[in-house]
Amino acid sequence: IVSNAPSAFDRHYSGALRCTLITGTSEQAVADELQQDCDGARHLFYLEFANQEQVPTTFIERQLSQSALLLWQKSFAYGTLYSYQLSAGYQFQPATPSIEQTANFADQFALESYGFSRQQVEYRQELGLALQWRLLRRTTQDEYLFARLVDAQGQVWGQYDGRLTDDAFLGTSAWQEATSHLCRATVSLLPGIPPGQYWLALGLYQLEDLTRLTITASDEQRWIT
Repeated sequence: IVSNAPSAFDRHYSGALRCTLITGTSEQAVADELQQDCDGARHLFYLEFANQEQVPTTFIERQLSQSALLLWQKSFAYGTLYSYQLSAGYQFQPATPSIEQTANFADQFALESYGFSRQQVEYRQELGLALQWRLLRRTTQDEYLFARLVDAQGQVWGQYDGRLTDDAFLGTSAWQEATSHLCRATVSLLPGIPPGQYWLALGLYQLEDLTRLTITASDEQRWIT
């Protein structure tokens, strides 16, 4: 049993299962704690208390969604209890941007590299995505990221939409010119997704009018995503 906040449950629980409070202040620290606390276990209960700080709650959610299979969840007065199955050889680890990529978004953002949490995922898991950005020009707006998992026929089988924030939870309006920012997200998979190969489509947009930023790739070809 792991939880994201101190509670009376921690103080009074006397059952046979290990009960641990996750306190890491970075995603790597949270992943290391989960790896150590699970220690070969095949099932995990996550007690998530509502209205807690983003750290470590966001990191816990992301690590569990990427590395475990969600079996069920049940709400209670103060939050939600999740039940996960842990596969043999599971490894909690943040996604890293290990693949170099050159793409210019409206002469304002440069995508320099990307990476995934793993090469194979299944339904009830989420695909972890890491993006390394460089801000080319200051902006007063918070841009939004979309990511779509698409099959060879163009059908979407997974998606993410949300404000683009870095590991410090700063939106793009707070970024300084010429600085690099590591951003992570998880792409949820749709029920019934069949086995096969998929590709990921992504882009940036502005929430007010849903305008998407034009992309220039390394070969100077331009797209409207």
